[in-house]
Amino acid sequence: MEDNALPGSGGTGVREEQITNVSVTPKYDSNQFFVETIEPAQVVLTITGKDSALKKAMSISDYSVELDLTKVGKGEHIMPLTPVGFPTTVTVKVSPSSAKVIIDEKSNKQMPVTVNVTGIPAVGLKAGQPIVKPNKVTVTMPSGSIDAVDSVRADVNVEKAQAPVSNKVRLAAYDKDGKVLEMAGINPAVVEVEVPITSPFTTVPLQLKLVGEPPPGFSVASLVQNTDKVTVYATAGCVEPPGVL
Repeated sequence: MEDNALPGSGGTGVREEQITNVSVTPKYDSNQFFVETIEPAQVVLTITGKDSALKKAMSISDYSVELDLTKVGKGEHIMPLTPVGFPTTVTVKVSPSSAKVIIDEKSNKQMPVTVNVTGIPAVGLKAGQPIVKPNKVTVTMPSGSIDAVDSVRADVNVEKAQAPVSNKVRLAAYDKDGKVLEMAGINPAVVEVEVPITSPFTTVPLQLKLVGEPPPGFSVASLVQNTDKVTVYATAGCVEPPGVL
């Protein structure tokens, strides 16, 4: 213990330990503000105390380094950092002792949900118009960035599907270049999406029409039709009920 004692401690067993890469935890009104940046985002803690107290302090798992922003508003600030959760029997030093933070106010924007259907259903089938519940959501962003939100999208894969595809899908917000806006908050963040899988066909009445005339000396005595309806298959968007076959 004397070998580990701090200079001038007189062999009392006072030591110090360091904890690196401790994340800074901001304390603020998350309903009103966004914390855009914190520099630095991680700090070093130097803990000093007697051996027994130091061992107890190092065994704590619920400590934090707090950045109190409850008394400041929108803008750039330099604020002190406070270690929280350590016993009073040790001294805790935060390095660096303060952090620069940029705060912006929150702004909301209501957006329709766009469904991006990927994949190809089973042979002979097609994907129908997706059904989204709810079909509109609220996007929350810093007020200076809210106009960057161009779309809110849900991705659904229907590859080789033979029946309607129903999923709960997590949404993402995108800018006009198709880049995900990681900072965007979406409420609700998950929606229910159903993509109908149907066969592109229609059923139409069958009407027989005689074309031309029989050879001389012959006439049509009778015409027997063993079905009065037929099913017509075609590519999606091309099936229109014809009047006569």
